[in-house]
Amino acid sequence: MCRALNQETDLQSNSVDSLKLEQLFEHLVALTEDEQQRGWSCKDDTEEISTMLLDLLGLLSNANPKVVIQVLQSLKYEPLLTLVQYYQLESRKTLKRQALQVLHESMLIQPDPICSILLTSRLPVQLASDIQANKVMSLLEQQCNVFCACLSYPNAMPASHYDQLDEIFLSYLLTAIELRKLPMIQRILYLPCLLSVLCLSIFTTKICEITEFVTF
Repeated sequence: MCRALNQETDLQSNSVDSLKLEQLFEHLVALTEDEQQRGWSCKDDTEEISTMLLDLLGLLSNANPKVVIQVLQSLKYEPLLTLVQYYQLESRKTLKRQALQVLHESMLIQPDPICSILLTSRLPVQLASDIQANKVMSLLEQQCNVFCACLSYPNAMPASHYDQLDEIFLSYLLTAIELRKLPMIQRILYLPCLLSVLCLSIFTTKICEITEFVTF
């Protein structure tokens, strides 16, 4: 009897979480479309958006992971790509950091295929640019975390991405790591970014070599 009641409670909880998640994703889509239509805000909606992102992060962190995955799969992971668009459009650093926290949490829940999906999006290229320009530590930490997570699975990266993740980017990271006047925490954040690009480059090179060998 108790077990049946517990199962019923779990089902109800999962159903509520699923509905909340879908509603938040709908809100995110509407918000991003609104941002695309106008490049400025006629009101201060920072608190409203921050609350929405925090609610989304809370659900991803606390809901049944199977429910989260089911919702994302049913929506073909489009909300995550929408969130990437929102991150690119948003200029407020606090909201950009929260958007990245949501993306990072989603990758922790289901690394495959989410890491691959985000790797082939514009996110890694945008983050590479932002990492070089940003000096706000709280945001930089999230940018580096998400950048490394995107590159953590050994999947081929679009060739066009290497136009940004090139020798200039690697040189920037290497120089910054060796620059003693930078805070140690900042230099530590750059190290896994450097290693992630190098490891993925090596993996991609090996795959190309194997493909050429098999074709030959």
